[in-house]
Amino acid sequence: MSESALFLSSPYTGLAGVLVLGIMSQWLAWRFRLPSILLLLVLGMLAGQVGFLDPDRLFGDLLRPMVSFSVAIILFEGSLSLKFKDLATSGPAIRNLMSIGVLVTWALTTLACRFILDIGLSKSLLISAILTVTGPTVIMPMLRFIRPSGDAAKILKWEGIVNDPIGSVLALLVFEAVLTLQSSGIQATFWLVTINLVKTFVVGGLLGFIVSQLFIFILRRDWIPVYLQSPITLMVLLATFVLSNFFQKDSGLLTVTLMGIIFANQKRLSLDHIIEFKENLGLILLSSLFILLAARLQFNDLLVLGWQGVVFLVVLIVIIRPATVFLSTWNTKLKLNEKLFLAFMAPRGIVAAAISSVFALRLDEAGFQNGRIVAQVVFLAIMGTVVFHSLTALPIARYLKLAGKAKGVLILGAHTWAQQLAEVLTNLDIPVILVDRNAHKISTAKLKGLPGYMGNILSERTLEDLDLTDFGQLLALLPSAETNSLATLRFQKILGPEGVYQLYSEHKDSNALSSKHELPEYLQGKVLFGKQYTYEALDKMLETQYQIKTTGITPEFDMDALRKNYKNNVVPLALVTEAGELQFATDKNSLTPKAGQKLIFIAPIPSETALA
Repeated sequence: MSESALFLSSPYTGLAGVLVLGIMSQWLAWRFRLPSILLLLVLGMLAGQVGFLDPDRLFGDLLRPMVSFSVAIILFEGSLSLKFKDLATSGPAIRNLMSIGVLVTWALTTLACRFILDIGLSKSLLISAILTVTGPTVIMPMLRFIRPSGDAAKILKWEGIVNDPIGSVLALLVFEAVLTLQSSGIQATFWLVTINLVKTFVVGGLLGFIVSQLFIFILRRDWIPVYLQSPITLMVLLATFVLSNFFQKDSGLLTVTLMGIIFANQKRLSLDHIIEFKENLGLILLSSLFILLAARLQFNDLLVLGWQGVVFLVVLIVIIRPATVFLSTWNTKLKLNEKLFLAFMAPRGIVAAAISSVFALRLDEAGFQNGRIVAQVVFLAIMGTVVFHSLTALPIARYLKLAGKAKGVLILGAHTWAQQLAEVLTNLDIPVILVDRNAHKISTAKLKGLPGYMGNILSERTLEDLDLTDFGQLLALLPSAETNSLATLRFQKILGPEGVYQLYSEHKDSNALSSKHELPEYLQGKVLFGKQYTYEALDKMLETQYQIKTTGITPEFDMDALRKNYKNNVVPLALVTEAGELQFATDKNSLTPKAGQKLIFIAPIPSETALA
């Protein structure tokens, strides 16, 4: 065997190849604004097609448990974002989609498999059970990009994450029913399915609740050092997953999802470091898992379904999903445009891929002919729905008037000139919320008709109480550089680094070099207005002699004319483009107003007003 052949067949090459292809797909997806799952599937199938990657040879018997563990971690990480407050307005729709919706999708997809793809009833029931799950790993990035208004995002998030364990349990029950029917009658099958269903929810519910409460109790008492909390959380998660499956087969996904929901809604612990660890681990596992599962398929596996496969996809997207949504949201408070958006958002993802791969192997082991058809149909549905929804989700959201750049501004600080800025922004129809821990300042703001919230910007309760759907930017205007930096660090994860700003802080210490006391750039947001405009400088300017104003820019009244009008004593703060986009001045981005735009600036108060 040649050296190149030995290199390609080496397990070291295979393992490294999985990581390289997975992470490279994520980077390419970010760089070219493409759905990552699509690139993962294509590159994975190419790697398998050319013989570079053979997951069964590489991992052997470890492949199935590795897939199961990875899915458990991904579901736990996703369920950490589920908040019970979402149920206040979206509860009925979420409940119905997780019950009525699952049954409708299962029934209609079974008919489509049976009569369009001409697949036997047993396999049709199993395929349709797997396809009741949507893909949170695909939906969540889409929602972050689209930022739809209303309750649609909350509903899709809950449906995508909670339906995954429900769909996996349904697929397991169908599989066991199919096997039992071969050797026993309908009555025995019915009782087997009923007993297993009850056992699954009892074991998953009790174990998830008990372990979560016990682990939260341990964390609250600081029995685990901070640097070990993330790895021990992973240890407890996987141990509980295995224990749940031991007591009741395949109940583990329900258990870990419930654990994530309980962790997400407890009030006494900050889990940011654990969540960040799980997000990073989840991204690596998700990328690797898609590469591995896709490498087990060949392109012919998708083409073998022919034109019937295309018809099946069309029916799945334009008939089955809309029927599911409208039956599930009947007599709810959802608006028509929200229902329509939900009706055209159901991409399948990693859980469907993993479950189909596992059950395809089980069917082969049980002696069923062509068990591979399960994975073929599911992967076709994954690729078809991902491509369709990636191309159409944003245009549909815009057409339904649910999408648009979030132009609201969250202002940290409610002192006098922060209120001035908030008033100017409000008059320009830009949503504003002032956040401050000082009750008097918030009360003063509210008396002026400005939305205000009294609380700690770093508190979990504050994030839960504030509806940030329409807010895309944070201005940290407090005198404390440390609080500003902590706030910007936190909101970079929520709003993105491009939407987070803070005032520059000039540290004055006669006994030490100022550079020793300055915060490093990576711990700060963008420097707002410029380094010369610290809190102290702005506070002094705006106390009596200056004010924040706004003006329209025209061909006749441009920036030069404005400066001349105020004797060159103008500080540009922000401008509003003709499209309504708000841009702030920073130390690295000076504003160049154009005709048709509106400028927000600081200028001197007329002398008679100042003297008065």
